[in-house]
Amino acid sequence: MTTDLPGLSSNVSTDIAQRQPSNTNYVQNTGFFFTIQRLPTVQYFCQEANLPGMNFGEIIQPTRFINVKHPASKLTFDNLEITFLVDEDLANWREVYDWMRTIVPIEDSTNQINAEDQYSDSTLIILNSAMRENVLVKFKSCFPTALSGLRFLTTPSETEPQMATMTLTFDSYEIEKV
Repeated sequence: MTTDLPGLSSNVSTDIAQRQPSNTNYVQNTGFFFTIQRLPTVQYFCQEANLPGMNFGEIIQPTRFINVKHPASKLTFDNLEITFLVDEDLANWREVYDWMRTIVPIEDSTNQINAEDQYSDSTLIILNSAMRENVLVKFKSCFPTALSGLRFLTTPSETEPQMATMTLTFDSYEIEKV
């Protein structure tokens, strides 16, 4: 017997004994690519990306005996965070810096870009155990809200590359099986 519940595939059985996964491979934390149209060098040096969580609140309906909870009507997404190696020319760090400066001008508004150019779509490509594209997470209307600074030291015991983290906000994302 199968179920027609929203959010479940139509071939999900209601019989617990029949609910064995068809794929027992797990997602690997190193199996991903991140692409963003506006930031090609950040894309190349990307080291870490997250699949943002989502949540919605609750509406409480008071009753005579207990409060009854119902799902709220708006989803809220966590931020998308991308960590990348910074190249020696700071080209990728400056890509984000320049983008942010054109969204919110610091000194004058002549460098400000059109509203539609403030956004860029991006995609998180999750690979399968054979390192082939498996799942696409498409983020709509991204723009940066934070860029970490760079810290320079004269006393490290080992030379480690500089890393920066950019925080992006977006309208929504869709998950698509390849």
